[in-house]
Amino acid sequence: MTTTTTLHDEAARQGDFWVPRFEVKIDGANLPRDVLFDVRSLTYRDTVEGLDSFDMTVNNWDEVNRRFKYIGSETKAQLEKGHPDHARMTLFEPCGKEVVIRMGYGDTFVEMLRGTFTTMTPTYVDGNADLTVSGLNVLHQLRRKQYTTSWGGKKDSEIAEDLAQRVDSGRKRFPLPIVIDKDAKKEEKQIPLVTQHNQYDIDFLLERARLRGYVVFVQEADKAARECTMEQLSA
Repeated sequence: MTTTTTLHDEAARQGDFWVPRFEVKIDGANLPRDVLFDVRSLTYRDTVEGLDSFDMTVNNWDEVNRRFKYIGSETKAQLEKGHPDHARMTLFEPCGKEVVIRMGYGDTFVEMLRGTFTTMTPTYVDGNADLTVSGLNVLHQLRRKQYTTSWGGKKDSEIAEDLAQRVDSGRKRFPLPIVIDKDAKKEEKQIPLVTQHNQYDIDFLLERARLRGYVVFVQEADKAARECTMEQLSA
């Protein structure tokens, strides 16, 4: 007779060891159970040089039906809405779907990233047909165009406020309102010269924020509006 147990129960029997776990939600829904079993690894990256990202390696081979599961065997009909396979065949495609990555131990999870899928890369290693699905923080959507701009005798908070007002081809360069920490602004000193060298505005803001120990995040103001906030990072 075969018996099954949960990770939580087994951890208790083995002296409460910590069980690493992860959770992936796509547009608010957890990965389907069969898809979850296909996930071989999930890697989250947070660097000081760019936006945080993730890579998820998924088994892409259906041994029973001898075909690729998510990419490589899809037909035009399967990609049409209403087809039984449509949801699976388009689950990981780069688009506007919101992806939430949470990691933790036991029953404790921490949200690591909220963003979107950006690439799908089939790989073949040691006979395994895998799919590497990558994504970036939601701030990636603010990467519209790279600019070169200079400011003289300005504080960093003043530069951020000025950037929020700049216009290119009839529309604002930065699509969200930029809110700064007014108390932190009072403590800042003017900088003789600051230059944005062929950078996306969001990358430039992140770079300046890191230099000062600030944090940049997108805040949900309400259901219809968002804002980008740069404030002093709490100790």
